[in-house]
Amino acid sequence: MPTPSSPSALPVARREQLLVVPVADETLVQDLANHQAHCLNPLVASVWEHCDGKTAIRDIAQQVTQEHLTPVDEKMVWLALHELGKIGLLQQRLVRPADQYLSRRDFMRATGALAATALVTSIFVPAAHAQASCGGQGAPCTIASGQPSFSQGTCCTQSPSLICNGTPGGAAGVCQLS
Repeated sequence: MPTPSSPSALPVARREQLLVVPVADETLVQDLANHQAHCLNPLVASVWEHCDGKTAIRDIAQQVTQEHLTPVDEKMVWLALHELGKIGLLQQRLVRPADQYLSRRDFMRATGALAATALVTSIFVPAAHAQASCGGQGAPCTIASGQPSFSQGTCCTQSPSLICNGTPGGAAGVCQLS
């Protein structure tokens, strides 16, 4: 069986809890599990798409070369896999063999326009409830399905001593100290 650092390693892309949206020539991936969003450049996106657990790294390089009409070698694929592993888009992070090291600068030089943008750009995406403003003590709230809420946000979750004092499915309550 191939080891995570052998040339015959068969990388497997993580697909669970991801929202994937192609935008122009890049791919946006929102990781719902850890509230991260990643923008993959075309080459990294192609490598990720071919990580099916059946395709060897040299074969991924050949397929990406054919798709983009730009020479892509195994070192470039290893760099893309390294980046994908760092952001958690592989089921198992692979260890790049020493003879497959390629600096980002050399990668950009070798791939030209295909990698004119950063390999991967990531941002933190707070959960929806964390984006809402929160109501402090005295703010109106309702309890729907057992969860406190109000039209402007929720009783402050940063202050666990605040609760929505009301009846589930009933009339409006008030955020109060517990």
